[in-house]
Amino acid sequence: MDLSPSFGLGVTAALFVAALAVGILLRRRSLTRAAALRAAVTALRLEAEERRGAQEKLAALNAELEARVAERTRELERTNRDLQHFASAASHDLQEPLRVVASYAELVDELYRDVLDAQGLRFLRHMRDASARMQQLVQDLLELARAREEMTPLVDSDADAALDDALRPLGGVLGDAALRRDPLPGVRAPAGTLPFVFQNVLANAAKYGRGADGTLALHVHAARDADGFVRIFVDDRGAGVPAEDRERIFEPFVRLHTRDEAEGTGIGLAILVRHVERAGGAVGVTEAPGGGARFWFTLPAA
Repeated sequence: MDLSPSFGLGVTAALFVAALAVGILLRRRSLTRAAALRAAVTALRLEAEERRGAQEKLAALNAELEARVAERTRELERTNRDLQHFASAASHDLQEPLRVVASYAELVDELYRDVLDAQGLRFLRHMRDASARMQQLVQDLLELARAREEMTPLVDSDADAALDDALRPLGGVLGDAALRRDPLPGVRAPAGTLPFVFQNVLANAAKYGRGADGTLALHVHAARDADGFVRIFVDDRGAGVPAEDRERIFEPFVRLHTRDEAEGTGIGLAILVRHVERAGGAVGVTEAPGGGARFWFTLPAA
């Protein structure tokens, strides 16, 4: 019996069924890939919308922050103007009565010195001393206010020349001090402030940096820091500054000694800090090698 035709039909049918199955499988895979692609596109669209929303929120926050900063800047400018007006008024209104008191005390001293007894002369001396201290306090407060407010541009400064300028008016304060000075690098500082910075550090050393034998030995030197700043040191041979006081002595009105031990208003070092910080520098004090205090301040290298 010849089965070849039916066999051929069976093979054909089998091939058809197989092709159909493959087609169905491929279609399912295609549908699966299409679904996955659609899901990915949807996820990307959602992520893009979220990012856009986040960017819009960030932009709104930045705009709000900029507005707040601008308003705060305007408030600070108004405050600075008010402080300048107050400082100007205080300079006149506070110092004028002090000048009058000092003038009358001087006049009484000249005209009635022979009439006053010892107690009267002592009272007169106290009055003159108090007037002088108050005048110095007002002047230091005004200088502190100016140091906080002024925005003087930085200029290249000759540190050696600034040290020379600082030493001239300090001759009476330093007296017979043994001053050793190394060559100093050029720095950048607010115009005209570097001699004042040196004066404050040296005057402070003259008050508190004397050794046990009463002699004053100072060493001024410098080093370049890795961050492009110059660090200037002033070493003395005094008792030094206790570790717990090495930060607070730069705050206004902080004194580590009584007025009988050393004169001053307690503002000089605070003014020094303001001048140096305006240049982006820093101020500090540590123990000097061999004892004593080492005051230092940093300024940008020229």
